Amino acid sequence: MNDQRRASDEMLLRMVREGRHDSEIAVRLGISTGELRGRKNDLRNRLGHERWYELTGSKPTEHRTGRK
Repeated sequence: MNDQRRASDEMLLRMVREGRHDSEIAVRLGISTGELRGRKNDLRNRLGHERWYELTGSKPTEHRTGRK
């Protein structure tokens, strides 16, 4: 395992890949949803956005800037 990743990072990535909601992941890890979001952001920054998408299997989403 990469020194920059914790064992719980692997669990977090697995649950994200499975499509679990933040609240469910937080309960399983024994942390608050706010702390989970911070951990996800930290991990995403350490891995880089492209690597994050590769590991989680999620695609970047397009943000809409206006309404039709």
